[in-house]
Amino acid sequence: MSVFIRHKLVEDQEGYILTLYLNPNLTEFSKEIGIAEDSGVVKDTGIVKDTGNVGILDKSIRSYISSHFPDIKVNAVKIMIGSILLTTLPFSGMVQDVSAATAPQTQAVQEAEQSIKIIIDGKQINFSQSPMIIDGKIYISIRGVTEALGGEIWWNGESKTVGINKGDIKIAFVVGDNKARVNGEQVSMEPSFITNGVTMVPLRFVAESLGMTVDWNQAEKTATLFSQPVTHQVKAGDTLFKLSQQYGISIDKLKSINNLSSDTIFVGQILKVKETVAPKPKEEASTETYTVKAGDSLWSIATKFGISVDALKKANQLTSDTIYAGQVLKLKADTTVQTPTDPQGNSVSYITYTIKSGDNMWELGNRYGIPMAELLQVNKMTVDSPLSIGQKILIPVYNIAVKERVSDKHGEYLDWWTEAQYVFPIGKVATVTDFQTGRRFQIKRTTGANHADSEPLTAKDAATIKEIWGGEYSWKERAVIVEVDGRKIAASMASMPHDVSYIKDNNFNGHFDLHFKNSTRHKDGLVSQAHQEQIKIAAGIIK
Repeated sequence: MSVFIRHKLVEDQEGYILTLYLNPNLTEFSKEIGIAEDSGVVKDTGIVKDTGNVGILDKSIRSYISSHFPDIKVNAVKIMIGSILLTTLPFSGMVQDVSAATAPQTQAVQEAEQSIKIIIDGKQINFSQSPMIIDGKIYISIRGVTEALGGEIWWNGESKTVGINKGDIKIAFVVGDNKARVNGEQVSMEPSFITNGVTMVPLRFVAESLGMTVDWNQAEKTATLFSQPVTHQVKAGDTLFKLSQQYGISIDKLKSINNLSSDTIFVGQILKVKETVAPKPKEEASTETYTVKAGDSLWSIATKFGISVDALKKANQLTSDTIYAGQVLKLKADTTVQTPTDPQGNSVSYITYTIKSGDNMWELGNRYGIPMAELLQVNKMTVDSPLSIGQKILIPVYNIAVKERVSDKHGEYLDWWTEAQYVFPIGKVATVTDFQTGRRFQIKRTTGANHADSEPLTAKDAATIKEIWGGEYSWKERAVIVEVDGRKIAASMASMPHDVSYIKDNNFNGHFDLHFKNSTRHKDGLVSQAHQEQIKIAAGIIK
């Protein structure tokens, strides 16, 4: 059994940082299944958590690097179980230096996204462990999704196999394996894993195996599941009464959905044994306006009329998500006024890049300062699209015009989506000035799509941040100026460290949030008005 199920390779200034994800089979099965979990020891591996005794883990890491990256200088190895960082191990000088990487053509694991909505047959379902997106796949709690779909789960401790039963559908797989059996037939699946004591499984695999259709709305971060018609091929000895008992449906309903005028059925006949429960069709915006009712939200109205929340806000010039009963909202933007395509003098051109050994779209996006999602879209690719040596792709090159500032103290008021994210891309180092105190420190943007997730460059920078926020890290927003490549940009920052971190030895366990004009939160995709007010202060728009 393999110790690691996947990896992520990130280049730093002196080599590479390798993140390895432990096979969940090497840990006790999830508490949610009802099996006790040992929080300290990963059995049969010699790994003792937080003690520095790496045992067999050390050998496994060296073997993994030797087989996958024989010519790469790995400086450090991060060990993960799900989204939990167990430890970081230095590995400098372990392998020889080379001039080019040979990483596989798989895409890097994307940051898990929270506040994903799951709607099943028209009803939104909430889960104790939030769904997440990894490598473009939605993962969800196995107990939560199974119970929501009307199934039952079981667990075999000896073989570490989990199963899902619903009617005549039986699914079984080993946690962490990439194979499963559906009604005895072996099929492929994305490996499951355990995080925060909860076993996470790929939503689409489970839903479709149980006879559901899955529809994903990227703009609204919403997965909609609805029942498909389930059919049964009549066998010798079948009767309508027997089928009604087997599938929990009345004889009259069976006859109705199959347009039967009698009780006679024949061998080989295909019968529907379940009605399709499709989601409510979206109403056409036949009128230009909609009057808000009690209980309405921008999301529910946008979903109802098949438009995005952002389009709804822009059409009504809303700066927040607050609406009230009786308010009349435009459902379509005013098209009588033509907005210039490029009012600020920004421009974009494209260069052609030839894929080399070890390239992947995540690293190329970071190298050229382009979000991976945009790079994939420009090249009409998905996260699953393979790359081949010699393949040519297009890379956007943005020229963001310099905007006039109110004074030397203030920053440019740059839109995050069309301007700021290209001026301050992932991997870029910047100097931040606290607008109120004038104190300065250095940071690096290490990740983030909705806003710039950043980290202090050094322990000294982290100490300065803590002092500015009154001696304690905080979620409190402060106006700041971000200076990058000689440009000063208006921004807002909260100092609280959270989630993943990439910089070593900076005494900062996680990253902090750095917002720009119109940037949004990761958890719900909404604009933070508190951050936007601080950005306006930094830009000199308000005092």
